[in-house]
Amino acid sequence: RKLRSMEGIFFIENPDVLPYLLIADVMVGDTSSILAEFCVLDKPIITFKTKSGKRTDPELEQLIQQFSARIESFHELQNAIEFELENPGHKSSDRKNATKIMFDDLSPDAGKKAADQIQLLLKRGRQ
Repeated sequence: RKLRSMEGIFFIENPDVLPYLLIADVMVGDTSSILAEFCVLDKPIITFKTKSGKRTDPELEQLIQQFSARIESFHELQNAIEFELENPGHKSSDRKNATKIMFDDLSPDAGKKAADQIQLLLKRGRQ
């Protein structure tokens, strides 16, 4: 409710969020996998620090810490958004590094390279 009431915030309810990533200036999240998708675009990310749970992965938490501006409460959000909009290159190198870790190869022919490797493995399996 607090986010929805903030001026300039567009809360996405459509399950297909990918088109919105392209037009967004900043993402606000927690530990969702959509952070990785947004990281590829090298745009600012703000994440809420969350408590560790059974499924918490310390390595992933550390990666999120590196590529996003971390806040603890909603009261910090407005200042964090303003800072990230004024400094969009902040953490850019960390986002690029995280993208390499999470996606490996983002070249336009990555799909063809993967398909070629799969076909090679299948051919070897038949021999």
